Amino acid sequence: MGLKTWTVVTLAASLWTGSASAEDSVSYTASDARFKEGLAALKAGNCERARVNFTQTLSLEPENGDVLVNLAVAENCTKNYLEGLRHLKQYFASPKANQDTDREITQKLYDKLWNATGHLKISADRGEAIVLDDAKLGSAPLADVVDVNVGSHRVTAGGRTVDVNVAGGETKNVDLASPESPTREKKPVRNTAGWIVPGAVGALGVVGLGVGVGFAISSKSAKDTENSLRATVPCVDASSAACGQLKDARNSVSNRATVSTVGYVAGGVLIVGAVATWFLWPQSKQTMGMKVSPVVGAGTGGLDFSGSF
Repeated sequence: MGLKTWTVVTLAASLWTGSASAEDSVSYTASDARFKEGLAALKAGNCERARVNFTQTLSLEPENGDVLVNLAVAENCTKNYLEGLRHLKQYFASPKANQDTDREITQKLYDKLWNATGHLKISADRGEAIVLDDAKLGSAPLADVVDVNVGSHRVTAGGRTVDVNVAGGETKNVDLASPESPTREKKPVRNTAGWIVPGAVGALGVVGLGVGVGFAISSKSAKDTENSLRATVPCVDASSAACGQLKDARNSVSNRATVSTVGYVAGGVLIVGAVATWFLWPQSKQTMGMKVSPVVGAGTGGLDFSGSF
């Protein structure tokens, strides 16, 4: 982003020295010349020269809030976004920030720098050394997110390593905790019985429906036989063989229809039971393996990768 975008910020930042207390003025008298050179360079549009001047001033006055903010402005202008964000965070943690009457301007600068850098929330087993791109960050747990340049990075802890790619303004979780770690994120999993029982009940339900369909077809066939007998062998005498044959045919139709109905009902109940058992079966917790996933991004989103071990 060009200097023009930051003209208002630069001019406002350059005026902050006028609002410094007398005590502040005394504290950086030795570096006042470098600081004024930096302000002049900013006004002239020479951001790199201003960055050098403010860096030299900060080495003499490391807690000076005016220097920190103006250095962050110069670093934003020279696209040293990560350094600018770190210096602005340092400013916000300083007593000077409590007296900041231009907080809206500094907040806008912070947002610009945040969206120009990536951010990693790294977790590992307590006490394990966390290494980012061959540089040791400290021991887990880390107190805050780790700000990084946009792009690919390698994170290592306890012999476990993941590569992660982060976009500007994006925060990603990097979970390097060991499988047995109490801080390891866990997900619910279905045990063996949770698969077998619903499957078996569902299979019985399908068999029940099959029985219902089979006996429904058989009942229709028996009905056809009964109708044929009625047409060809009239039942006149209840004690005759013809009437007995017709009675048997009628009973066969009734019995098969009853079995078909029972099959349909039992099959439907079992299938509903299988579905209910699937959803209601208690699940245990399983440890998840190393993963990288986004938490939030400024206008971005998506999953890097994840997995279980």
